[in-house]
Amino acid sequence: MRVLIIFGTADGQTRKIAERAAVRIRALGHEAHIYDSSALFDKLQIGAFAAIIAAASVHQQLHQETITEFAIAHRDQLNAKLTAFISVSLPAALESDGLEAQGYVDRFMAETGWHPTKTLLLAGALRYTEYDHF
Repeated sequence: MRVLIIFGTADGQTRKIAERAAVRIRALGHEAHIYDSSALFDKLQIGAFAAIIAAASVHQQLHQETITEFAIAHRDQLNAKLTAFISVSLPAALESDGLEAQGYVDRFMAETGWHPTKTLLLAGALRYTEYDHF
């Protein structure tokens, strides 16, 4: 089975998650093709893939714009295929904020019209050493 993995990332954590998913898919004997949504080219034919995984990080309560645009542009094809959406956010790490993380996914699906076969909430990375106190 040919699987497309497309990701949107700001700090690289979602890229690592997409790469890990590709390793697992290949270990199961399938083809995995990874694309960064910020560098997509017009010739990408999603119809050539049996399954599609999109992964996007959340910043300021919204998923990556490039993934949102991808989902809107390909909504009909995505809704007709086996698909998964991985939402990467800090609230996903907190048991008490699980509803907040799910809310991001619900808003994404309402905005895009794409209803993935599966969704997964994953915790993002918070790199305290890369931020100053302001």
